[in-house]
Amino acid sequence: MTDTSAQFQEFLNAIELKQKQVDRIESARKSLSDLLKSSYDLTDNEVFVQGSYANGTAVRPVEGGEYDVDIVAVTADEDDGATDAIRDLYGTLENSRYKNVIEERMPCVRVTYVDDDIGGFHVDVVPVRISTTDDTDAPYESPRKGSGWHGTAPTEYTAWCAAQGDDFRRIVRMFKRWRDEQQDVRKAVKSIVLQVLVSQYMPVGVNDDAERVATTFTEMNAALEDLNSAPDVFNPVLDSENLTARWSDTDFSNFKVELKEGLAPM
Repeated sequence: MTDTSAQFQEFLNAIELKQKQVDRIESARKSLSDLLKSSYDLTDNEVFVQGSYANGTAVRPVEGGEYDVDIVAVTADEDDGATDAIRDLYGTLENSRYKNVIEERMPCVRVTYVDDDIGGFHVDVVPVRISTTDDTDAPYESPRKGSGWHGTAPTEYTAWCAAQGDDFRRIVRMFKRWRDEQQDVRKAVKSIVLQVLVSQYMPVGVNDDAERVATTFTEMNAALEDLNSAPDVFNPVLDSENLTARWSDTDFSNFKVELKEGLAPM
């Protein structure tokens, strides 16, 4: 291992979740999942994690940030409205020991835990329903309050991330920490967009972290620097979902600036 690669490994070790964080997350996940399964008579397959924790791309938050976990629960029926599904889930959690630590969010109900030895921590619970139409490749629909139901394929995306291999997950974790350090959380590139971009521009057959990161930065910058608007980036397991559809020109331009600056030391 070169000195540079050793430094990248040290960086990765510094940002990865440690066993203490994993144990805390697992404890919260199990307790909340058990309540949801009991309250809605759901099976293990109907309550599951999605997002960075499930995909193996979670990183420790920057100072002032919070650990987060996403739980999906099939709690809605085909006749439920999106807003009603969120409010029903909120009502269920309000009648439990979580009643003082929950809030309605746009696509979920958030459970916020008291800061402890791992720091700030919350779980977002997303109520979904089985897809109601045959003309979609999405197995589920998730709510967006005020804008209805939208197709989603969380378990398929988790499987896709696993299929990309450990090198992919390593580079994604590094890029996510770089993103967290460089961009305001409200305007930053979404994690799923960043992950798919990394998959598109990460070199194949390279065994050195330093070279992989440098090449990914270089290729991604070359592909995006002359664009005025974000390119279409489709969900690799859901062809109908353009992940960049709501990425504003201003925020995309900011990402390009940070990307180019990230190349400077290389």
